[in-house]
Amino acid sequence: MLEVGKENLMAILFDESNMHAIEMVNERNERVKFSQVFATVCDEEVYCILAPINEVKGLEKNVALVFKASEESLRFVDDEETCTKIFNMYYESLKRY
Repeated sequence: MLEVGKENLMAILFDESNMHAIEMVNERNERVKFSQVFATVCDEEVYCILAPINEVKGLEKNVALVFKASEESLRFVDDEETCTKIFNMYYESLKRY
């Protein structure tokens, strides 16, 4: 398990062999573990799709969330247009395999 900030976040997100969980603290001060689904660059910004590993109060099961990434932090993206764009990029990437 990796805690954001202990290693370079970009290296973690773009390392295809990295299978470690990403751990963050939510607004209720609860630790939440995420598995990485996808990372990409869009409009010169880095985004990733993460799926909670443990149950999160207020979230449906089998949900994935979009985050905007910087060198040491992740910020939840709630803009529907941006989220749709990132998920569409993810779906397109699946077609290549």
